Amino acid sequence: LAQAQVEGTGVTVLFVDLDGFSVINDTLGHQAGDRMLGQVGERLREQIGTRGLIARLGGDEFALAVAETMDDTQARQLAKALIDTLSRPFALNGGTQFINASVGIVHSPAHGTDGETLLRRADMAMYRAKAQGRGSMAVFEPRMDDEVQLRAQLESELREAIADEQFLLHFEPLVDAVSGVAVGAEVLIRWQHPVRGMVSPAHFIPIAEETGLIVPIGSWVLRQACEQYVRWQRVGVPVRVLSVNVSVRQFQRPDFVDEVRMVLRETGMPPSGLKLELTESLLMGEPAAVEKTLDDLAAMGISLALDDFGTGYSSLTYLKRLPVDTIKLDRSFVRDLLERHDARELARSAIEMMHALRKKVVTEGVELAGQRELLAGWGCDLLQGWLFSRSMAAPDFEVYLRRAPIAISGTAVRHEASVVLARQAQPLEQSLELLRAAEADDQLAPTFRPELDLDVGGKRIGEPVL
Repeated sequence: LAQAQVEGTGVTVLFVDLDGFSVINDTLGHQAGDRMLGQVGERLREQIGTRGLIARLGGDEFALAVAETMDDTQARQLAKALIDTLSRPFALNGGTQFINASVGIVHSPAHGTDGETLLRRADMAMYRAKAQGRGSMAVFEPRMDDEVQLRAQLESELREAIADEQFLLHFEPLVDAVSGVAVGAEVLIRWQHPVRGMVSPAHFIPIAEETGLIVPIGSWVLRQACEQYVRWQRVGVPVRVLSVNVSVRQFQRPDFVDEVRMVLRETGMPPSGLKLELTESLLMGEPAAVEKTLDDLAAMGISLALDDFGTGYSSLTYLKRLPVDTIKLDRSFVRDLLERHDARELARSAIEMMHALRKKVVTEGVELAGQRELLAGWGCDLLQGWLFSRSMAAPDFEVYLRRAPIAISGTAVRHEASVVLARQAQPLEQSLELLRAAEADDQLAPTFRPELDLDVGGKRIGEPVL
């Protein structure tokens, strides 16, 4: 920095935070984590060369200072190169592991002239990048100073919210793809702040995960969901299953299985009415420990789902031997379904492959009738999305369940039947290859608006699937 001030040049600082490293450190051990950090440093050095300095700030954070005058575009290009190199697989403990990175960017002298200010503001930009999703980058903006103060205040208020039970549950319907019958719901949390009103989970869940507060919050959600299910059963509300999200930190606690068993016993919740949703990042952990926990949960009669499939790095070989009975396809599978041929082929092949592995399939983010028709035609079992309803509080969900279901227009098919737009089923090996390759193809197919002619194929209208 001193040299740059003398020479009248600029310095760009990039703050790199590793997404997913804590999972590897917790599950594979600190020695494996240290080896990964060494590989991370080598990759960063390959990108930066002799243009600047690299320092590990602690934990999973690195800072890079480049002695060049860069504009935002050039800095973003460098940040993208860093993210791309860190997204490649790492060889650890005889296996392959993956992480992502979030990068915050600052420029000197525009954003500060001393190291402390630049690092603090690069850290702020990095948190903005993390909020945008893994593998993102952000350039510092002055308003981020206020956001950091708000974040610290929210953390303090979140601790009060846990003590005062300021949370409430919302329910997003799980709908049979063909009949439109809601067979259950995914349980979501909302924070009813006494002053701020309803606080979005997007604002407080990341803070809860980073601080460990997600563990008591998750425990509260699990117990409240079970109590609500039992209340509904007593008054005849037709809910067959409630799906509850489980964080990585919750799952890794040595007493997690005992906690679930205790909640079921104390609330009277039947295990068959509970589905636990797990994230793909759990599969990055120690295989034996993960399998043991899943086997113990399944042995109770609890259903297990893998959430956001397609956004992480699941091992399909590993997946087929786990007692996971349901796969939830991420909303990214649906986004371009009506416009792109490769998106349709990817979704169809994913559903076919999961059924070949004897897994039920749920697709999230369904907003259009055309999307539903395609997914139902390919045999998708359950759907979620705004086409059916947004999430709602318990009383509103009860009203929703009493409404007549919205059946698909025309008659529907299961995956054995034919759809006008679906080719004859490919062998599983070809489907696997398509899943690996389809997202790499960025060429847009001609705009498509489906007109479907669907034939009945082994599914009685009104028969819900679980």
